[in-house]
Amino acid sequence: MEIKNIEGQTEWGWKIAAYLFLAGVGAGGYAAGVIADFLHWEFIARAGIIIGFPLVFIGTFFLIADLGVKMRALRAFMNPGTSWIAKGTWIISIFMVLGFIHIVTWFWPFQWLEAMRGLRLALSALNLIFALLTMIYTGVLLGASRPIPIWSTAVLPLLFLVSAVSTGVMAILLLLSCYGIGTGSEVEASLARLAKLDILLIILEFIVIASYLQATHRTVESRAAALLIIRGKLSGYFWGGVISVGLLLPILIEIIDVLFFKRAPLEATIILIFASTIPGLIGGLLLRFVVLAAGVKAPLRAAGIEYTIPRVTL
Repeated sequence: MEIKNIEGQTEWGWKIAAYLFLAGVGAGGYAAGVIADFLHWEFIARAGIIIGFPLVFIGTFFLIADLGVKMRALRAFMNPGTSWIAKGTWIISIFMVLGFIHIVTWFWPFQWLEAMRGLRLALSALNLIFALLTMIYTGVLLGASRPIPIWSTAVLPLLFLVSAVSTGVMAILLLLSCYGIGTGSEVEASLARLAKLDILLIILEFIVIASYLQATHRTVESRAAALLIIRGKLSGYFWGGVISVGLLLPILIEIIDVLFFKRAPLEATIILIFASTIPGLIGGLLLRFVVLAAGVKAPLRAAGIEYTIPRVTL
């Protein structure tokens, strides 16, 4: 099979990829933090919860920057009953509001809220739901774009969910490592827990990526998009960025850290964490970019007539 002149969509580029990435990292980190809070893992809980709201908030600026007319951003709240963009806007907005309230409870004069454990756990549980919806929504939004078959698959929300949790855990590892530089060995046990968890998440992400590409056999356009990723113009981003830098390098370093650096000085562990998490986060951003750029459009068909033919030749 020969590939010639395959082109993905160009309307959604790096700004939307950055928005999807930051929303995923923020929501994934928050979800990991809340679960850690339930398990009484204090350092992981605080680091995860504190990155949730700021990262998603920053991500929304990339979305607004992508809009031609900025005031149209307010229209995104309209028609939540029929529009996935409106549903997502409400989901992300509620997540940010509750995430902000959660962080505020740690500071004066609202610390009395932190002491009310029942209220805090209820807030955590409620926003954990919105964190999960934020992670899944980004994949569902693309899936609602019916003219692009490679986005219209149930595997894409799962892929974004797994990647969001993995990159969220990496962001927590990075933050705790920075904290550990100044505080000594207080975070050592937390770093070890997260490194083991991230190894499992990366293995799961490999499986989901393979399933996502395997599921592209349904239409000519989705097969063309898969070829664009595997052997076409996006293959460098995919094999070099997503697979090698974003997944293989982090998992190898984390395995080395877990197996051979158990008794090493904290400084050595922190160096390894920097070497694994920064490439992993870059890979997470590239994953969103590759999925967006591979959006080969399907032609419009009516009464047996094909009105628009994508630039695809197989």
